[in-house]
Amino acid sequence: MGHHGPAQSRRSVTRPVLEAEITPGMEPVGVVALARECEEAGFDRVGISDIILWPDSFMLQALVAAGTERVEIGAMVANPYSRHPAVLASAVATLDEISGGRAFLGLGVGAGSELVLVASHVG
Repeated sequence: MGHHGPAQSRRSVTRPVLEAEITPGMEPVGVVALARECEEAGFDRVGISDIILWPDSFMLQALVAAGTERVEIGAMVANPYSRHPAVLASAVATLDEISGGRAFLGLGVGAGSELVLVASHVG
């Protein structure tokens, strides 16, 4: 049996990632102010909800990138059914560039889609 020295027996401990989600139900300046508060409170990531028929998540993410220094910024979650994948990829690449590499992307159906589906069947 081999000897396990201190380097081999250590286990790395991963610190949890603190993530805040902002639903854009306020004016853009309010979103940026809230993101700054999250950053000052020690959060690691700030996600902006991407909800159909609400203020554009990626525009708000760009404003948050300009108004913060450390937190990662992204969509929670971007809907691949309402945003073409090529446009979505371009938006995330642009956000990553203007934020200095702090962009992330969550993908999923998200909220708001049911409103569009109901409206299309009712009208």
